[in-house]
Amino acid sequence: MNVCPNNFWQGSGKWVFFFFLSLMLFTGSGHIGGDSMKTYYTVESLVIDGDLDISNIKPTFDVKEMQGVHRRTRQYIADMTQNGLRPYYSEYGSGMVLAFLPWYLLGHALHFIIPLLPHDYYTIFMVSLLNCLLLSILCTYCWAFAMQLGAPPSIAWLLSLALGTGTFVWTYGVKGGGSELL
Repeated sequence: MNVCPNNFWQGSGKWVFFFFLSLMLFTGSGHIGGDSMKTYYTVESLVIDGDLDISNIKPTFDVKEMQGVHRRTRQYIADMTQNGLRPYYSEYGSGMVLAFLPWYLLGHALHFIIPLLPHDYYTIFMVSLLNCLLLSILCTYCWAFAMQLGAPPSIAWLLSLALGTGTFVWTYGVKGGGSELL
């Protein structure tokens, strides 16, 4: 069964995708938090230092609203490195690091093209867009799968809308930054 037919982008599929993408972009927080910060620091270390060691993260963070998360993560890493864990690597896998990398580089490039805001604003914002995009693709595939199974368009639409807005997928997509959607 071909879930994504050849004429997918010529039909209604593109409108379903763009609807969910705009919904996720308008409701997204524009930043990441929690455990995703260690993944972000790994990407930052890979780009800036050329390694995966996050024990040497910078002492300050440019995004004022996220300084508390930065301070807690930095303290956690400092506690771990005092116990002999040096260099310190994130305990999360490399899949999300590789997924974040092009988005981080895009934010990095945007900062040099349009240097109106501090560097971290650009990179955090661009990295946060990844899950919005992934959730939009997931909801579109849910719609396409229902259509391929012979569901009426209204039922396919309701199923994808329920998935995108009525489950925890939305929370992970627009508020998190974690690897659940990947």
